[in-house]
Amino acid sequence: MTTEIKDKEAQRRRRQEHGHTTAAWTTVAVLIVGWTVGGVAFVMAQPWGVALAALIMVAGLIVGKVMSMAGFGSLPGWQEEMPEGETPFEGAD
Repeated sequence: MTTEIKDKEAQRRRRQEHGHTTAAWTTVAVLIVGWTVGGVAFVMAQPWGVALAALIMVAGLIVGKVMSMAGFGSLPGWQEEMPEGETPFEGAD
C-alpha cells in the first residue's frame, strides 16, 4: 500500500466514525431512559415523573459532552472537508 492510499483510508475511517463512540452511545442510552421514564410518567399523570425525565435527559446531554471532552468522543478533525468529488458514503463497507 502506498502512503497516499493509507492516508485516504484513514480519512475515510475518520469520517465514518461519527456517532460510533462511547460518548455518543452513552448519551443515547441515557436519553432513551429519560424518554421512557417521561412516557410512563405522562401516561400515569405524574408531573413529577415528567420533570424527573427532563432532568435525566439534560443530565444525559451533559454526560455525553463531558465524556466527549474526556476523550471518549470522535477523533479531532473527523469533520474535515472531503476531497472534491468524493461523497460521504463512498467506499463504505
